[in-house]
Amino acid sequence: MSRRLIFLPEPSENTIRRINEIKFYLSIESLLQRRGQQDERITTILETLADMFGVSRSIIVISSLEMYRPGRKPTKREIVVAMAYLNVPVRKVQQLLGIATATYYKYLNEYIQGYNMELIPQFDEVQNKELKKFITNLKDIFKIIEVLSYDKY
Repeated sequence: MSRRLIFLPEPSENTIRRINEIKFYLSIESLLQRRGQQDERITTILETLADMFGVSRSIIVISSLEMYRPGRKPTKREIVVAMAYLNVPVRKVQQLLGIATATYYKYLNEYIQGYNMELIPQFDEVQNKELKKFITNLKDIFKIIEVLSYDKY
């Protein structure tokens, strides 16, 4: 099986901030898919996690709601670029977004060729710092959960 090599430019500070926003968006999406779009328990879960992680409850909850406003919600193109920077396998991105391989590479090639050389963050720096802390702590919890999934007994 052939593998295409894509060389992404070094991400700008703005691109890194937007990638963090996209990671936050995808974590919220994962919760919503498991719990349902109208489940108010999601807010309670986010508040509880924010308290555990020592981040601002209000910023996390408001950001999770604002993330779905037009212009703030990441596009498929932005998600593809972010996932490429994070070295997420192409097939996982395809499954996540429901896109074809050709579309995946089309988005990446357009980004690389300069049509959109920078992902633009939609939240201010204070919000972005809180989102980054939230995601970092959430990732640590998922590592613990992964270890717990190896249950032989």
